[in-house]
Amino acid sequence: MSTIVLSSIFGQAGSIFGPIGQIIGSELGALLGAQLDGAMFSLDAEQKVTHGARLKNLQVQTSTYGRTIPIIYGTARVAGNIIWSQPIKEEAITTKSKIGRGMNVTYNYYATLAIAICKGKVEKLNRIWADTTSLSFDEIDYTFYSGREDQNPDPFISSIEGEKNVPAYRGISYIVIKNFPLADYNNRVPVFTFEVQTILKPSGFSVVENIRNINIIPGSGKFVYDTKIQKKIAQEKISSNQYIPYGLAQRVNHNNHTKKSDAVLSLDQLKGDLPNVERVSVVVNWFVNDLNIKDCKIYPAVEFQDDSAILPDDWQVGSSTRDDAQLISKDASGNPRYGGTVSDAALIRYIEELRSRGYKVMLYPMPLLDTKNKEWRGRLSGTPEDISDFFKNQYNKFIEHYASIAKQTKVEGFIIGSEFVELTKIRDEKGNYPAVAELVKLAKQIKLQLGKEVTVTYAADWSEYHSYDGWYNMDELWSSQYIDVVGIDAYFPLTDGPEPPFGYSAEDVMGGWSSGVGYDYFYDYSKNEPEKIKYNDSRYAWKNIEKWRSETHINPGGSKTKWQPKMKKIWFTEYGFPSMNGCTNEPNVFVDKGSIESKYPRYSNGEVSFLSQKIAIEGTLKKWQSSEMVEKMFLWAWDARPFPYFPNLCDMWTDCHNWQTGHWIQGKLSQLSISDVLSDLLQKAGLKSDQFDTSGIKGLLSGYVINDQQSVRSIIKMLQSCYFFDVVEQDSKLKFVQKGRGVTTVMPIGETVFSNNSKLVNISQLDLNNKVNIVYFNRNFGYPIDVKYAELPKQGTAITVEIPLIMEEGEAQNIAEVLLYSSWQERNIYNFKLPIRYAWLVPSDVITILDGEKKHTVRIIKTKFESMAIQVSGVGYDSSIYKLSFPSTRSLMLKEYPPYHISKTIIEMIDLPYVKGNSVSFTLINEEKDWKGATLFISYNDKDYKPIASTNKQSTYGYVMESTDEGLVIVLRFGKLLGIIDSNSALIGKEIVKFQNAELIDKNKYKLSDLTREQKGTKDATGEKFILLDDSIISFEVRRGKKFYLKAVTYGDSLDNTEAKVLNN
Repeated sequence: MSTIVLSSIFGQAGSIFGPIGQIIGSELGALLGAQLDGAMFSLDAEQKVTHGARLKNLQVQTSTYGRTIPIIYGTARVAGNIIWSQPIKEEAITTKSKIGRGMNVTYNYYATLAIAICKGKVEKLNRIWADTTSLSFDEIDYTFYSGREDQNPDPFISSIEGEKNVPAYRGISYIVIKNFPLADYNNRVPVFTFEVQTILKPSGFSVVENIRNINIIPGSGKFVYDTKIQKKIAQEKISSNQYIPYGLAQRVNHNNHTKKSDAVLSLDQLKGDLPNVERVSVVVNWFVNDLNIKDCKIYPAVEFQDDSAILPDDWQVGSSTRDDAQLISKDASGNPRYGGTVSDAALIRYIEELRSRGYKVMLYPMPLLDTKNKEWRGRLSGTPEDISDFFKNQYNKFIEHYASIAKQTKVEGFIIGSEFVELTKIRDEKGNYPAVAELVKLAKQIKLQLGKEVTVTYAADWSEYHSYDGWYNMDELWSSQYIDVVGIDAYFPLTDGPEPPFGYSAEDVMGGWSSGVGYDYFYDYSKNEPEKIKYNDSRYAWKNIEKWRSETHINPGGSKTKWQPKMKKIWFTEYGFPSMNGCTNEPNVFVDKGSIESKYPRYSNGEVSFLSQKIAIEGTLKKWQSSEMVEKMFLWAWDARPFPYFPNLCDMWTDCHNWQTGHWIQGKLSQLSISDVLSDLLQKAGLKSDQFDTSGIKGLLSGYVINDQQSVRSIIKMLQSCYFFDVVEQDSKLKFVQKGRGVTTVMPIGETVFSNNSKLVNISQLDLNNKVNIVYFNRNFGYPIDVKYAELPKQGTAITVEIPLIMEEGEAQNIAEVLLYSSWQERNIYNFKLPIRYAWLVPSDVITILDGEKKHTVRIIKTKFESMAIQVSGVGYDSSIYKLSFPSTRSLMLKEYPPYHISKTIIEMIDLPYVKGNSVSFTLINEEKDWKGATLFISYNDKDYKPIASTNKQSTYGYVMESTDEGLVIVLRFGKLLGIIDSNSALIGKEIVKFQNAELIDKNKYKLSDLTREQKGTKDATGEKFILLDDSIISFEVRRGKKFYLKAVTYGDSLDNTEAKVLNN
């Protein structure tokens, strides 16, 4: 007897989804059954309670002896179990009272503790939350242990408890948090939660380990590549060439919770996710304002000019500064269509950072069309007469600029141009191709400038590299001694039809490189319906790269080109696939509502499929990784904006909505194969690898936390409901079989035998549901518990299913639909006998029974031999229901905000007139928003710091813009003035001025009137600093003639993390 041994999550007696559980039961061989029913965690003799898979809040922190330590697959957010702590630390700060002669004493409280996070090795600690607040890593003093088997005891805990009294917690990932300030949490220890990532070593081919070369984008974004953190601040123009900054600074390229710029964190992620990358191609953009090369200009550009400045390094590209640069055009919503050109200094720092990490760098200048429709650069066109001027006066200046940077930074590769499809096919009256000739001249110039050590190439479109109308128009370039390799942006179509429900296999993709469209046949699009035509002459087969490279090239007129067989290697300067269903049909397409080029691949259902993208990359790597011909392959694309901040921060980056279906690989390739997860679970249960086969199961898992005593059986049953597979026991071996398969065999109804009192199919009488709610963890926006549902316009009831997986919203939507529709199919129950010749049929096979014009498609769930016949039990089946692609959707109700960073507090000493003795005065000013105050510490040796003052009020100061007899016009950098205030005093330069009225006349600009000025005051105070003299001014006495050190420690920051200001009295 053979049977499907594990039903779906609904396959239990009395299942509301029908009697599947009653039909197939839960039969298992004794050995396998005992092992699968064992708990995922070892159980003591007195602790025998296990739970089924269920969804529960993962963000509840405990401090419980004996609590289960979670096991994490993929990336998840979890709370831990407190395993060690110190008493709450109290800090008293005594300051002089500003009223009277008394003293003020304030108290701060700090927590020190250790928290176990999960069992096993953690690859990354990505984020930390305290309650619902996402913490910046610069505001927490911690030591993280990844759970290695050789990790040592924490030295900080050992210094308190004694070296011999502290375990190493080997095999447990944990964190030690020191002196965490509790003021923002009502002086209690908050609930800490952690986003961590684990990995599994793939059982087969590893995609991420075989990627050797990568393209890095975006090429636009003024400081997107900068390794130095830059800040944007508003500024007021006070003269033709002078600006005054005002207000709070906003971090431009620091939108993550670490202390690193976005670009640096992204490079850390690159090393972690793709450990074997050797070369990176850095894309950088200038902009083109017209498709006609006669009229177009090519230039660097910015998004804004006078209203803001960037500190510490403002934007400059070549001789262009922000003031004289072109502006990026805006879309219908008023947003810039692109980010600005990367600042030269930022690009240089980035290349230097890459080289310091051991990467070889290729620089890839790429023009973008800054037009209403955002056309592809391959649409640039014109007449033969315009081409020379276009290159000489526009394009070459762009390339020459980056060639100088390439030489300065000593890069290893340089691309002189890419995908000029329309330009390179333009032919003049003499039969020459002037754009190709210009590229040859440009290649010579750049090659001679950069030297023989630098690989120089042109990145031809896949439809461009070969020939045009039979003429080998590109051969003059490819055969040039100044072009080192043939560069191809290799987005060749590899398949030509609707994608199977669970995607193509890697072998299908491999085969597509040497078969199909462009290899065996082509389409004639001149007719109403494209006609498939076989090649009569394979030398025109543009996907047959090997044939093109290996032969001499003869033009239609009989002339032989300069190309010699195998004269150069080929580099795939780009290859990649959108994460969409059908991506291998048209790998070059993308979805972007702002571009006229936006489209889905041919035959695509328009849904997201990270799996299809990963399989396509796998098949391509397998095809070419050992190729003598294709020497390098640069995958498109890795983003310098770190995941998941991009794409979650949609207010920051408007292209965030393109991520799900785009060519980006971050957050996609790092997901675990469900086949590997199942294999790991079974081995944890004690099964050996020869006792099961999970290789046929497809799907990717983002995250899963096992935090209860659960049997492996219950876990696998839950995964069945999400990844749609059967588990069959055959010969004491578990075989995992994907649903969605085609029909195994077709037979007439005459082959079947059923009892006289029965019929072929019976309809279940149990109530079915017309609505399925899926409760799950949303992968985005902090992992909230979310709900998606599917509903049919039929009578029935609703059922809610808890699935404790972390996934995209569309994935949950797809699961709801598949479970609902399949339950209605499986209400049809089949019981019949077949002749013994069908003994080869096994559970999970799909058969079609022909009953006249009616067809019954049945999925077999149980077979049993009875007197030279086979007894078959099955359920109705429709293969079209099952798929892993899912709708591209993200909730408008959920939103992620830029991370909070602790604002540094600026100390400025002020010289108040008439102050005698050893008293000194200071202003404390915050740089950024969310400043909560600061404590001022003093030391006379830069070692022993003591708190001397504390404030949560920042000083108000700015500059005088205009000085007249009627009053002063000031612009404030920090703070604000409100209305008429009696007897306000301010320090202007070295003069104390009183004013009665402050009128807001523009943003951050005030007119002060009714002034009382000192006799020694100068009449014209324009340009002088303005400081409001209020209770934000801190004054105290210091030792005469002594050098002293001050540290203004922002609340939430630490003394060690704060720079000292050195002063003399």
